[in-house]
Amino acid sequence: MTTRAIFAGLLYCCGCLLQPVEPVEENVRGHQNFIPRSLPRLDDHFHAYGTTAAEPTLSPSIDLTTPTNVTVIKGKTAMLACVVLNIGNEAVSWMRLRDINLLAINEETNTKDKRIKAIHVPNSDLWSLRIQDTKLSDAGAYECQVTTDIETATQVHLKVLDPQTEISGLPEVYLSKGSTLNLTCIIRNGPAQQPFIIWTHNSKILKYVGSTNSQETTLGDSSETLSRHPISTRIVVSDTDVQHSGTYNCEPGAAPVASVNVHVLDGKLPAAMQTAAVGTHLHRWLWRLLSIYCIKLIASTTFPSIRTYPL
Repeated sequence: MTTRAIFAGLLYCCGCLLQPVEPVEENVRGHQNFIPRSLPRLDDHFHAYGTTAAEPTLSPSIDLTTPTNVTVIKGKTAMLACVVLNIGNEAVSWMRLRDINLLAINEETNTKDKRIKAIHVPNSDLWSLRIQDTKLSDAGAYECQVTTDIETATQVHLKVLDPQTEISGLPEVYLSKGSTLNLTCIIRNGPAQQPFIIWTHNSKILKYVGSTNSQETTLGDSSETLSRHPISTRIVVSDTDVQHSGTYNCEPGAAPVASVNVHVLDGKLPAAMQTAAVGTHLHRWLWRLLSIYCIKLIASTTFPSIRTYPL
């Protein structure tokens, strides 16, 4: 093979390599079948920022598990509670049903009575009505109401107790040295159960009685709000001495305090007691003389013939 032939072959091969390649349209046409003619709407399945569909707004409601009976001791503070869920932009009002008096709207108090105030903790569901220095006239039904299209309200019943505490016997007790001191404290018209009762002697705690039953303490039924029977507790001091003299207090946890003054005598009457005895004796004689004089005066006026003699 000559050089010319070899050179011609090389030129032929280079021409084949340099021949332009036509684009393969079939491949492109084939992929067109996978391109959808129209894209689905974005809001058919998703919302902006990838959020799901918004939940419906819940209507305001009142939590009915909140206590609807409140008992307070006269003079103490009462808190009436109302828990409102999903309040939104609605308003909460408190009304006294006895006289249909609107007492509060939201956090605004709507009464001239300074003892009453609307209480609300920001960002909470609790709406309260506070009544300080409670009176017996405060007892009754109060209504918590939410201003919605559907009537949403609940009633809270307030009971105000007026308990009395007394220590049996006279407020001044006199006894001789060596005798036994027996003091009984009685609580009436109070709650069914006292949280505690404390006996003190000259401001020092002498005895503490808890809310549980004991041999010397009679407590009412805790299932009732008002005790049907008096609650009583007693203290006994045997073989008393002069040092046992002083003021004894009965201090219940939910009732007023009762006091008694004890005087232990060491064989002599105190000056105050002697004065009281003389005064009582003289008082009796004066009444007798006055009675006799009045009888004689009436007799002489009614029966003038009857002769009367001077005293």
